[in-house]
Amino acid sequence: MGKQYEKKITWTIKNFSSSNSEKICSDQFVVGGCKWRLEVYPKGNAQSNYLSLILVVTDSGALPCGWRRHTKFRLTVVNQLPEKLSQVQEAQELYDQKNLAWGFLAMLNLTKLHAKDGGFLVDGELKIVAEVESVESLFKKHPNMASKLCPKNSHLRTACLNVLLSLTEILCKSSQELSNGDLADACSALRYLTKAGLKLDWLEKKLKEAGETRMQGIEEELKDLKNKCSDMDALLEFLR
Repeated sequence: MGKQYEKKITWTIKNFSSSNSEKICSDQFVVGGCKWRLEVYPKGNAQSNYLSLILVVTDSGALPCGWRRHTKFRLTVVNQLPEKLSQVQEAQELYDQKNLAWGFLAMLNLTKLHAKDGGFLVDGELKIVAEVESVESLFKKHPNMASKLCPKNSHLRTACLNVLLSLTEILCKSSQELSNGDLADACSALRYLTKAGLKLDWLEKKLKEAGETRMQGIEEELKDLKNKCSDMDALLEFLR
């Protein structure tokens, strides 16, 4: 199981292969207290040889002055043939009044998209999956988390929020997916955020639980290695 995003939508575009539209828009959906939509450019947007896929804030006029959303998202153009890989892109961006749209101009090569039996277009339909997480939702779930956040500089604050999103992504991995490197990165991120003034008791608890689970796995692996070494020692003794 990979990272669990706050919102996941599946958008199926019927008759995509016969569409002459320059831009196709999805229905709106809500994440982090504002409305979003996907925009796909079948013939490309600035990158004419590629399908472009963009995530856009649609209700900026209704949001309070100075609004911003630190957002992590994963966009997937689904390959509908099980033996073939879908096209996946991830990003982490700051949305505000001057930056209402982020995404991927070169999401998928058009030749690959329209290839016969390529799997991306089945019966003329294109399927897109969007997974979106806004760091503001974390603050709603844990309102005291940023009560002592030190950085007043907007760039430093953005850096803290980006690290927070990365930390939650690591800790949403299953114990099988979690590596020793992930745990080391998570520990470093937690120390950085704690020094910045974030109150992260709930994430510290998750990290300890993940570490204990990982430690049990390492102990089992070590036990298996010791047993194999013992068997090899016995074989060597027999051969002598």
